[in-house]
Amino acid sequence: MIIGIVVAALCVLIVFAVELGESVASGRSAIPFFVAVPLALAPVPLLIAVVLFIDRLEPEPRLNLAFGFLWGAGIAALFAALINTAGLDYITQPALGASTGQYISATAGAPVVEETLKGLFLVWLVRWRRQELDGRPTASSTPRWSGSGSR
Repeated sequence: MIIGIVVAALCVLIVFAVELGESVASGRSAIPFFVAVPLALAPVPLLIAVVLFIDRLEPEPRLNLAFGFLWGAGIAALFAALINTAGLDYITQPALGASTGQYISATAGAPVVEETLKGLFLVWLVRWRRQELDGRPTASSTPRWSGSGSR
């Protein structure tokens, strides 16, 4: 688990470095990157607070939560960038042209690829951490009202 967290954190740094490098290589300044990063990270504390609030009744291991968050932000983002770029360069742009290819790739391809890669974390949980997945309580585990009166 620790190795997975370290690898995922490195993937986050690689994604940041690639985005910054593309911004500078395209002739634009790095200012848009440094403006976008804090704006993209601004909702993260709220997201973490909501996840911890929802998880308060039966807390999951913090390592699982950290790995899940870093999986989506790092590993899924990095592989989605690679897959989407390859799809754009080799499939949509040659078939549909530059403008239409970029539009189709950004609106139809990229979300499917990235969300599928994020869903692989759930597949990993089912395979390796199944005991951590809890369902809703069953009828036998919920308390019943005694007596015949109305509630």
